[in-house]
Amino acid sequence: QRIIPIKTCSTCFYKQCTFCTHYADVPYLEFNLENIKKTIINSGAKHVYFIDDMISRQRLDALAQMLKPLNVTWWCQLRPTKDLRGHLQELYRSGLRSIAWGVESGNQRILDLMKKGTKVEDIPAILEESHNAGIKNMVYAMFGFPTETKDEFMETLSFLKRNSASIDLVCTSVFGLQKRSPIYKNPLQFGITKVNLHKRTVLDEKITYLSESGLQNQDAKDLRRKYKLTLRNIHKVPQVFDYFKEQILVFET
Repeated sequence: QRIIPIKTCSTCFYKQCTFCTHYADVPYLEFNLENIKKTIINSGAKHVYFIDDMISRQRLDALAQMLKPLNVTWWCQLRPTKDLRGHLQELYRSGLRSIAWGVESGNQRILDLMKKGTKVEDIPAILEESHNAGIKNMVYAMFGFPTETKDEFMETLSFLKRNSASIDLVCTSVFGLQKRSPIYKNPLQFGITKVNLHKRTVLDEKITYLSESGLQNQDAKDLRRKYKLTLRNIHKVPQVFDYFKEQILVFET
């Protein structure tokens, strides 16, 4: 079945995550809802995934009102912020069937370094409400953020296990330093003491770095590999949806 991608705004409204290079250096502009509606209707598709890196709660409400009469299912990416509490059931009624949540870490110090604008203590209730509404929860978890310790790594793992009843899939990554990100521009502020650029023939330069404390990049990779079965045991849907996330809209359990 066709699943069409739609972008609803010019860039991320939040623009603060310190590891991110996705948001454009342009003003935030929300695209006309009527044009989005016409696009969906003209496509004839019944499944939509919104490719915005983030959608605000107010914008979600407006999208839900527009989408509800269209009888489509849809997918989006959100931060687990407490302002979403009380809205997820209505979002489900509008056709929302899966959310990729930018949880990233179960440790507040790391979340603050990332500038996620989220609180660890708020996240479980949001995931539970989403799950109880009938929405499949895909959770992004990032390991090895600069200065993250092994204990903090394990804290994230424990957080995921404690909340596994509300999680359908954990999509893990290991932090990688990228050009144009706030961390790359101010490495010392994040405990990065050395940055190396390695030329490649076709691709952009490979970037490696050293952290003044905590796990080095390879340490985080090794730990993630060590606990891969623990992470897989949390999954309620096939792991292939880590790579083809929007396809979960046509997956039947």
